[in-house]
Amino acid sequence: MIILKLNFIKTNPSGNTTILVDSAVPEKEQSVVAKRLLAYDSVQAEQVGFLTIPDDTTDYNIALRMMGGEFCGNATRSAAVYTVFSGLLRPNEGGLYLPTVRCSGAANPIPCTVKETNHEATYWAEAQMPGPESVEAGTVPFLSDEIKYTKVVFEGITHFIIEYKDLPIGGNGAPISPRTVYAIVKDDLFNGDAAAYGIMFYNELQKTLDPVVYVKATDSTYWEQSCASGSSAVAAAHAWTLYDDLATKDGREGKPIAEPIMLTLSQPGGPLHMRIVPTETGCQYFLSGIINIAAIGDAYL
Repeated sequence: MIILKLNFIKTNPSGNTTILVDSAVPEKEQSVVAKRLLAYDSVQAEQVGFLTIPDDTTDYNIALRMMGGEFCGNATRSAAVYTVFSGLLRPNEGGLYLPTVRCSGAANPIPCTVKETNHEATYWAEAQMPGPESVEAGTVPFLSDEIKYTKVVFEGITHFIIEYKDLPIGGNGAPISPRTVYAIVKDDLFNGDAAAYGIMFYNELQKTLDPVVYVKATDSTYWEQSCASGSSAVAAAHAWTLYDDLATKDGREGKPIAEPIMLTLSQPGGPLHMRIVPTETGCQYFLSGIINIAAIGDAYL
């Protein structure tokens, strides 16, 4: 029996498929609705967000609440694309759209830039990502061994970066697989009060990233095709090795102290691009990439 009809748009930011619901859903029901939408016999995607268009008195163009109240950069960029695709915004003189998105798990509205491409329903989108609250190195027990990680804490999600070169070697002489490592270490790592956690298996030499994310509210684990906040975590860890505590401070008001650092992180669903701008007061982080509209319509739950 159909009990709910929802309008949705499904986006594809480098494989991190995202369902954006623009029908009103009470917050207390969102995790249940999200689970149903994610199911194999429904719309199916890696994550769900719920949109709200504010009145004219706010300092943002659209609000986004993720299914577990977490932060997501790809969903934020997707919400920015929604404002263009749905006609909510007009371009500036240069043909760029400049939406601002308020996303769950982020303290402040997020400035974005969207540009139309030569392909229908396909956009380039950039978001200024929130900086990390902290970055630190640590180790986690693994059988009779231990694994080094870099922990990057954001307001809405905590990531652990594990480099492939640090994976334990199995009995066959090859590194133990990330899925096996994840299954063994996740309970030790995911023991705080964050809305979501991720482990980013990172090949620093080849700049490849295999992301896995766990969302508490929906008790869901996804080996994602791409991860925006995880990419931002890798960028923050990189900045931390170069600039120490400046990596965790707000750089928006400072003068640049070096050329921007560009990182292209290849992920299973495609690349995401990070731009790090170091300044006298801290670091700014910008995430960009292509997003295409995969589907729009009604979902019947």
